[in-house]
Amino acid sequence: MDKLPDSQKSVSPQSGVDTRKGAFFRTVYTERFVKVYAVLESDLKNISMFNTLGTIFLSACTFCLATAITIIVTCATLNTPNDMSKLLLIWIMPLFSIMAVLFCALSIWSLCSKSSRWKDIGLNSKNIDSSVADSNPAHPNIESTSV
Repeated sequence: MDKLPDSQKSVSPQSGVDTRKGAFFRTVYTERFVKVYAVLESDLKNISMFNTLGTIFLSACTFCLATAITIIVTCATLNTPNDMSKLLLIWIMPLFSIMAVLFCALSIWSLCSKSSRWKDIGLNSKNIDSSVADSNPAHPNIESTSV
């Protein structure tokens, strides 16, 4: 038998002691439920349009409201009101205030329409278990969510 020097002899680990070093990977399998939405392209366009309209109407409402407040503050800080400030305060400021209320109402309408469209889509959709999606060849786009 060959005799090895003491530095090359292998040390046997004690029983019950884990001698592995480094990172350990443990696979954990999880499953989750997938909700499939039956969304047509026209529905997506409608939702996008309502979202755009809501943004535009809220921006216009903010502009009109800021203009009306600016007119009020400008006329209030004048020492002597002139004809232009009277015209702005009597005719233009109420016009911008009415337009702000109108644009606010239109933005609320567009956001409610978008919300009702999403509710309709949610009612027409169904929950699918990932194991059912794996075994169903009729839905090739539904993937398993096991990790």
